[in-house]
Amino acid sequence: MFKYINKKKWVLLNLKIYNTILKILPNIVIFYKGFSVTLNIKKKDFILYLNILKKNSSFLFKYLIDISVIDYPWKKNRFFVGYVFRSLTYNKIMYCFLKCSNFSKVFSISSLYSSSNWAERECWDFFGVFFFLNKNLKRILTDYGFKGHPLKKDFPLLGFNELYYNVVSSFLKYKKI
Repeated sequence: MFKYINKKKWVLLNLKIYNTILKILPNIVIFYKGFSVTLNIKKKDFILYLNILKKNSSFLFKYLIDISVIDYPWKKNRFFVGYVFRSLTYNKIMYCFLKCSNFSKVFSISSLYSSSNWAERECWDFFGVFFFLNKNLKRILTDYGFKGHPLKKDFPLLGFNELYYNVVSSFLKYKKI
């Protein structure tokens, strides 16, 4: 049978767990919003901190739910790479964000979380964020001959080529726009 925990006790439980994150992991910025927590981590410390958050018995964030990218073309570090992790043991969700520039590398977490391989390929295919040490980084949802990354804000709305299908000759043809 479940007990109802009022919001004040819930927040205190969250603060207790995430204050231990602050003690163990220096150089980290934590934002509390509702029942979730967001961490801003520097790229150089990212793999080390994720390893601790996954294997330390105080946290056990063993499941990667999703990786997403947000594009801000007017900023110096134009991409925010967002990771969503879940701890089933403590019933917590954690969001981690990295900032990276247009041509910088983000270390792949496929060695820690095997489910990240697909999501990293998708982020590279659509945004052009390069994940260093990913063993299978290739196009996944666009054509192999496709040039560019379609979800970047500076990608042309119509693209570069248009695909035509000729019914009579059953032939696909690319035509420049």
